[in-house]
Amino acid sequence: MRHMAEEIVSLAPDVILASTNSVVSATLNATRSIPVVFTWVSDPVASGFVPNLPHPGGKITGFHNFEPAIGGKWLAYLNQIAPGLRHVAVVHVPEIAPNVAFLRVIEAAAPQMGMRVSPAEVRNAADID
Repeated sequence: MRHMAEEIVSLAPDVILASTNSVVSATLNATRSIPVVFTWVSDPVASGFVPNLPHPGGKITGFHNFEPAIGGKWLAYLNQIAPGLRHVAVVHVPEIAPNVAFLRVIEAAAPQMGMRVSPAEVRNAADID
């Protein structure tokens, strides 16, 4: 992504539309002078893209549609689908702040549904094994 972001920046566009945390991160590492509009980003404040949502500052703005509170709903849906479910593993990359935020919400909701949560940290393919 770093290479692609650098290539796009080298084209000197008037604005860059970046989607997802990893693409926004690569884009911001490649430029702070070209305006960036982001979408499909989880927690742009915790991710370090903007200081706050009402006044993002710099040359970046956008919207996020992944709210950590939805993590509790995901668990509730699992509970509806499989009412006997008692133990859930949450696969996540711990260095990505939004992943941790979702995990915390899921951990908080689990006891109310009679579930136990095991965080499963993944940083590479070997961790998946």
